Amino acid sequence: MKKTSKKHGKIKIGLIGGGYWGQNHARVLSEINCNFVGIADTDPAKQALADQYHVPYFNSYQKLILQTDAVIVVTPPQTHYAITKAALSAGKHVLVEKPITTKLFQAKRLVSLAKIKHLQLAAGHVFLYTPAYQYIKSVIKNKELGEIYYIYSRRVNFGIIRSDVNVIDNLIPHDLSIVVDLLGKPLSVQAFGYDLIQPGIHDIGFIHLKYPKKVSVHIHLSWLDPQKQRQLIIVGSKKMLIWDDTNKDQPIEIHDKSFTVPDQLHQLKTWKSFQDFKIITTAGEITHPKILLKEPLKLEVSQFINDINNHTPSISGGKHVIIVTSISQAIQKSIAKSRLTKI
Repeated sequence: MKKTSKKHGKIKIGLIGGGYWGQNHARVLSEINCNFVGIADTDPAKQALADQYHVPYFNSYQKLILQTDAVIVVTPPQTHYAITKAALSAGKHVLVEKPITTKLFQAKRLVSLAKIKHLQLAAGHVFLYTPAYQYIKSVIKNKELGEIYYIYSRRVNFGIIRSDVNVIDNLIPHDLSIVVDLLGKPLSVQAFGYDLIQPGIHDIGFIHLKYPKKVSVHIHLSWLDPQKQRQLIIVGSKKMLIWDDTNKDQPIEIHDKSFTVPDQLHQLKTWKSFQDFKIITTAGEITHPKILLKEPLKLEVSQFINDINNHTPSISGGKHVIIVTSISQAIQKSIAKSRLTKI
């Protein structure tokens, strides 16, 4: 990893984009151990945001890049590739908000450029850095849930309806980043998207991923749902887990539920004598592990800085980014090519 020039031992970081989510990044950069050197945005009104945090305002990202060791890109998705490429080409580490790009060939070029330049490149897959997810990852690694049977996710809400990106490209990087980190690359994808409000921009998405050993993942995304839900359910052979990200007090429930299949049943060539064997179900207690309350965005940006200082690859960079982008692209192709059979 390339060494960075530092001022007073702190990495110089610039923020590109001062919109809704960029404002959160600005606050975080002002609170953590770094040298926040400025905000770049084409909107002159963002001068007020720069003034709020006592940093310079730049009307172009090219000017800001020259003053930094690293940049955080929080601009519309269609601009991510050009800005990230410019920053990497200038020798700067980059944290770019999701989706890093919607085109696989662009993601591959960015990852390759970062590797050639010995630079840190990370996507803003913020849920990977949360204490709740880190706990889930340890539970699965320790086989406490047993073998994973299937995973399904609901990430739905009433709004915000965007016009610059569809609901799938906007929200699915969260779920895909988690699934890819846990299970790797799927075998296939089947997806359906519906544009009910704005022609050509999907408001609802249903995605199914197929993995080896009959493991499957189902994801439901929507801007048109009556309730806000951010749930991930993991069903294992020993136990089952629910992660409710809207529940700040008890985000994780572990259900001691499973079933036992007699060995003889696996040996049957037909199901004619199925009734001769009994499948035993077990329903034990529900536990709520204690999860520390820490701001995910602050954890993500802090880890980005740590990875730069320690020359360690990001968990949301490199191969991870390429797999997530390849699945996203396959989802769009699946939606475009869907063939329905009339009944």
